[in-house]
Amino acid sequence: MTSEHAEALVDRLEPAARGLVLVALVERIARDAAASAAASVPAAAPTPTHSRALLSTAAAAKYLVMSRTRLAQLADAGEVPCIRRAGEKARRFRVADLEAYAQRLTHETELRRQEVVRPLRRSAARSAS
Repeated sequence: MTSEHAEALVDRLEPAARGLVLVALVERIARDAAASAAASVPAAAPTPTHSRALLSTAAAAKYLVMSRTRLAQLADAGEVPCIRRAGEKARRFRVADLEAYAQRLTHETELRRQEVVRPLRRSAARSAS
């Protein structure tokens, strides 16, 4: 069955039935994808970890969605660990370190947001009563 044929069949259904059909299709696609992924990876094979991978400054900055200059400043300040090999000027960043920095940054941002939101909620509750 082609995707055009499937779309034509779904278009003929009532709106409520379309939702049920779409849910069933998504579930089937997810099951098929999981089955094919499980079949393609041998159970005994070790899964390579990307957290040990080393990224250049440009790739790490892209990973964190920031400029290379800002990442270099963070590395110099010790905020983001980096590796410099002997005789090389270039920095290398571990993916695991970048993920840890992103988690820490997300957590700190959430704490700051809560510091702003709590007083606003309190003042809104006071004005409502």
